[in-house]
This record gives sequence, C-alpha cells and structure tokens, in this order.
Amino acid sequence: METCARRRIYIVRHGEVDYFAASSLPVDPVLTPKGIQQSLSTARFIAAQEVKIDRVVTSSYVRAKKTAEIIVGELKQTLSPVIESSFREISAGDVTALSAAALRASCFVGMHQVPLSSKFMNGERIEDFTVRVNNAMDNLLADQSWNNLLIVAHGGVNTALLSRALSGADSSYIATIEQDYACLNILEVGSGGKGWVVRLVNYTHERSLSKSPGQTTMERFLQGYETKHIKNQ
Repeated sequence: METCARRRIYIVRHGEVDYFAASSLPVDPVLTPKGIQQSLSTARFIAAQEVKIDRVVTSSYVRAKKTAEIIVGELKQTLSPVIESSFREISAGDVTALSAAALRASCFVGMHQVPLSSKFMNGERIEDFTVRVNNAMDNLLADQSWNNLLIVAHGGVNTALLSRALSGADSSYIATIEQDYACLNILEVGSGGKGWVVRLVNYTHERSLSKSPGQTTMERFLQGYETKHIKNQ
C-alpha cells in the first residue's frame, strides 16, 4: 500500500480578549494580560516540540498578530509572520432588530452543520466566509516551499478549516467544533489538498479540563453580549 506524503499545518486561535469592555462591540480588541500568558504558554509548548516551522501566516487583526508575534519569539527561528487578511474573523452585522431566538440562531448556538445561507450576527454569510477562508488556504497549499505551516487566526476561521478537513467539503462549517483561547490544532494534508488527517483539536497547554460540562465559546459570547447590550438598554 502506497503511503501519502503529507505536510503539517499548526492552527492556533488568538489569546483571550475582552469583547465587552467598550460600549460597542469592537471589531479588533487587543489581548488581555491573561491572553498574553495563554499565548506564551502555547508558544512554549510548540517550541518544546523542536519542529522547524517553515512559514507563519496570521490574520490581519491585532489580536492574532500579537499572538503570532509571541509564538515566533519563542520559536527562536528566523521567521516573519505573513499577514493574510482573508483569515480575519467572520464579520458581524446589526442585530438590534433581531429577536432573542433569532440572535441565538445567528450565533449558531445549538447548531451542528450551519446552513450556507446563515449570517453570523446578521452579518457575513457562511458561504461567503468559507469561500474566502478556503481560497486563502488553497493558495497556501499550492505553494510547495513549506512542510510545516503555522496559522494564527480566530475561532470561526479555525472552525472553517477544521470543518473542511473533517468533512471533505470546502463549504462545510461545523459549529460544534470548540476553539478555546490560544488553543492548538494540528492538521496534515496530502498533495493537491487531499488526504486530510486531523491530529489534534482545541489543545490548551497547562489548562486543566473542566470537571463538568460547561458553556461553549459561542454560548459565553452570546451571554456576554446579552448582558452588556440588551439587559442594559
């Protein structure tokens, strides 16, 4: 049986931010002190594996760029992160007219496979989002100059990439894939963007698992939004 030569992709979500510190929902909040420490912990774990990262690609948002900067600093390798704006997070819209049920649905809470026509918080459609993310991924896959790639992005972006690897469909978005702050995922892919293997999902170094099931990332986000922007109105 012929084995498939694969390349490895490390995917990290940015560290913790505070989406609700300001009066309006910020597009690009900065890392909190805790977020910096989370990023540093993940960076040190990756560095300890002694893997030669050939390329680092980051979202254009400050929180991702800072996380990438922290990781590169720990790798002690001559790397300059490349900014890929298509890896920015899915865009929200105006949700003021949405009912409580519609707002919950727009955050994909309780969904598994999200329909392509769904809009995140009345903003960007899943179909448009997955197209831009996977087009950027295809461009990276077409480049044969790397064997180990590091992508630093966002919960939504990471979910789109993991959904593709798990389902085999570029437009797939599986909302039940959890992405904690500064988590590490590892994918491997064969030639032509085929032969995907999922090695690791949502690994958070030095953070113990909760003793009981709790809220998902999006459930916590929705609760924070409702507390800040609805109950105070």
